[in-house]
Amino acid sequence: MPYINKEDRPRLDKFSAALCAGTQNSRDQFLAALWTLFEMVYGTPKAAKGTRYFMQNELIGVLNCARFEWQRRFNVAGERSELKCEIGCPSWTVSEEISSALSEIAGEIGEKGHEQRAGALNYFLTVTFLRMAGTKLFSREEVPGIFSELAERWYRQVTAPYEDGAIEKNGDCF
Repeated sequence: MPYINKEDRPRLDKFSAALCAGTQNSRDQFLAALWTLFEMVYGTPKAAKGTRYFMQNELIGVLNCARFEWQRRFNVAGERSELKCEIGCPSWTVSEEISSALSEIAGEIGEKGHEQRAGALNYFLTVTFLRMAGTKLFSREEVPGIFSELAERWYRQVTAPYEDGAIEKNGDCF
């Protein structure tokens, strides 16, 4: 990720290492932590309908760009990975320690503004999954599928309700 300043990398790397260490025994905990981070960065706690459409699209774009780059770099197709747990189910909770760390990284990424936020999040996701790939939780080949599944779930659970609210308010074009 050449577009991430060298000065910004150590902090993002530190958070990545902490997230991996704090969730390495549970795939669900790791994915719950990522989802919580997305909600914090994009202001959509518990899939609130009030977030801005631009920011919802930004996250979907980040996840898809991370997927494409992972596929290109590792020459993997990215088999679909059915995430076992629906977002928001009881097992997708994070510990207080992880939640605190996520608040800190979300604040750092969120403060960057739209010019740098997506790049910082993409870098964070990439280095985090590089740390986790090859562990008992994830194979390198399934990471693109996980990115894709997270993007689709974000759309279904956050963007679609936002769209429905906008349709009610402004009418539909379909």
